[in-house]
Amino acid sequence: MHPRFGTGSSWRRRPLAVAVAPLALTAALTTTPAADGRALPRDLVCAPPQALVNGGFEEPRIKDADWSILDQSRVPGWATTASDRRIELWAGGLNGIPAAEGRQFAELNANEPASLYQDIATTPGSRLRWRLSHRGRKGVDTMDVLIGPPGGPLRNQGELSDGNTAWGTHTGSYVVPYGQRRTRFAFRAVRTAGGGLSTGNFLDGITFGSPPCLAVDKKVTNLSGHTWAEPGDILRYTVTVRGDGGDRADGVVLDDPLPAVVGYVAGSLAVEGPGASGPLTDAEDDDTGALLDGGRLRVHLGEGATRAAGGTLMPGARATVSFRVRVLPAGRGTLTRNTVTVGYTDRITATRHTSHSTVYTAIGSAADLAVTGTVRPSGPLAPSARAAYAFTVTNKGPAAATHPVVTVALPPGLAGVRVATADGTPCAVEGGRARCPLGTLGVGESARLTVTGTVRPGTPPGTELAVTAAVRADQPDPEPGNDTATVRVTVTARPTPTTPGPTPTRPPRPTTSPTSRPTPSAPSTSTRPGGPGGTGGSGSLAESGTGTLPLALLGAVPVGALLLLLARRRRPRRP
Repeated sequence: MHPRFGTGSSWRRRPLAVAVAPLALTAALTTTPAADGRALPRDLVCAPPQALVNGGFEEPRIKDADWSILDQSRVPGWATTASDRRIELWAGGLNGIPAAEGRQFAELNANEPASLYQDIATTPGSRLRWRLSHRGRKGVDTMDVLIGPPGGPLRNQGELSDGNTAWGTHTGSYVVPYGQRRTRFAFRAVRTAGGGLSTGNFLDGITFGSPPCLAVDKKVTNLSGHTWAEPGDILRYTVTVRGDGGDRADGVVLDDPLPAVVGYVAGSLAVEGPGASGPLTDAEDDDTGALLDGGRLRVHLGEGATRAAGGTLMPGARATVSFRVRVLPAGRGTLTRNTVTVGYTDRITATRHTSHSTVYTAIGSAADLAVTGTVRPSGPLAPSARAAYAFTVTNKGPAAATHPVVTVALPPGLAGVRVATADGTPCAVEGGRARCPLGTLGVGESARLTVTGTVRPGTPPGTELAVTAAVRADQPDPEPGNDTATVRVTVTARPTPTTPGPTPTRPPRPTTSPTSRPTPSAPSTSTRPGGPGGTGGSGSLAESGTGTLPLALLGAVPVGALLLLLARRRRPRRP
């Protein structure tokens, strides 16, 4: 309704009790082994977001300190059950009422009582959270929050009542039922201080969906043009922070401790995206980024970021931080690891979360050693069966690998273990581990080693016999993820199938003349099965359908004679 008109009415306030259940992040942070054996955070992968859009009614933009009644097609995301399909937006400052967030807000109804709503895609079983700001227009206004399938029924989350002197903030949660892949988030006026339901109940800052989640991606580029970094090269690090969750992330702060083998290039720090304030100095001054003591870069990101605190990244927003470093001579022959951490706050649960991204840079001569493995037999093994594992180490370059050593971890269920290189040189085995030094591997060269043993008697079925081989050399490895290979085989209670041996040789046939033919024996005097004189019996191959020829005789009968006998067998008897 027009902001300057309305009618008065009495009102009654109802208590609101909305339970907020504990919430979990949409993606768990895991760790992965580093090249030196320590655990490092793995880059966070956010679950697909579930969220409504335009929750602050910032689109479309209307004139300052003004109001506008628009067709719902012009207000992204939102719809109404009103017959005229109209939605009313206000700009902050009109009638002295500021927006709760941003610049604009909405009145629940425009010209007639109806529901304002938004339908979003949802995942059955997920717990969604909602948050909104609500305010009365002429006094205390009351509305319902309704959630459910678009076709109904909608479940009432409770009545919200707020006066006209300040915005009230309300939160809640909702578990998506099985099979419900679209969910409606709606509001319905209950009472207004002005009397008419089409007047009052201001709304702003609405969120409904999954928790916030920031995806972080860090990349390094050698600006000197070398394939591998060398002392004196300039490297550019670029960190992209993206809002991939269903809610905004508050207090976004980036921390990046620089490796000791690189030096920061003064004045190279830059930020792009929401809240970016132009070029940054390296000092702790009025801008949002600084180089701290100990070689640590800290940048406050997002809308509203200051020198003292991080700002806000909305779902879908992206911020980029870049800076340059120079490789120091002390870094030659090392594998440099750089991990960036981005912290942020979930405003509904008031909990702090972090995301990470790690990059590796090989400095000086580098050799990418890759390990692959196989086992034979590949199927399950029975106790006392023999197993043979084979591993191949390949140098993918770009430099030769000197003094490569393969360390093999052996399972306790394998007995009589022998580990040897391709030329038969045995490797030292002690305490369930074997150490196999290899010769220098040129680019493209490979070395092979074998692990053999038998399954210990009494090993329970289902036991996994896993052998792991890991390689290291003098040179840094630019791809540490392929330095290790694990091969597994399972123990079974059944005997292990063996490879069939050679076919037994048939004894030689007696020598016969090419023209000689054996004389068939005379028909037996026994009665054929089913014939006169009995119901069963046997006869020669020539007379009986079930008669057999002794196995020893088959080897001595020429093929032609056998064919003759078969022909006589199939010939019908004369009456």
